[in-house]
Amino acid sequence: MTERVERMLTSYENGTMDRRRFVAAVAALAAGSAATTQAQAPALFRSRVVNHVTVSVADVARSRAFYQGLLGATDIGAPSPKFSDLRVGSSFIGLYPLGNPGRIDHFSIGIDDYEADRVLAAVKQRYPESKPNIAGDREVYLTDPDGVRVQLSQPDLKL
Repeated sequence: MTERVERMLTSYENGTMDRRRFVAAVAALAAGSAATTQAQAPALFRSRVVNHVTVSVADVARSRAFYQGLLGATDIGAPSPKFSDLRVGSSFIGLYPLGNPGRIDHFSIGIDDYEADRVLAAVKQRYPESKPNIAGDREVYLTDPDGVRVQLSQPDLKL
């Protein structure tokens, strides 16, 4: 990186690069370096499974029939007109009338060594802008940079 800065400085001093381009190039170089450093930071957690996806639906029975017919999904527990949790392999799809039909409400990732308070503290420290909190049966919820809700839990979250 030092060599690149030296070349840019030499170009500026020789008049082959104006001040505005020099400043922009240095800023771009610094931004790239920061992004590389952030990308190389170790992951906070080791993910094991996409535990479930919760979808907002207009009609629970219609959506249940669709996913059962499409994927062979099976009911977890007794069917309910208010919601449906459907087993798909080792994961499940939650179908709920949440007022935003056709939208994913959240997805859940099962992580190793899950302990809610420890996970919450780690997320708050590294990603405070994600507004992490504990809800439900002590799962950690946060939002990604685009506002998608993410739930962190133990890998074998049971209903």
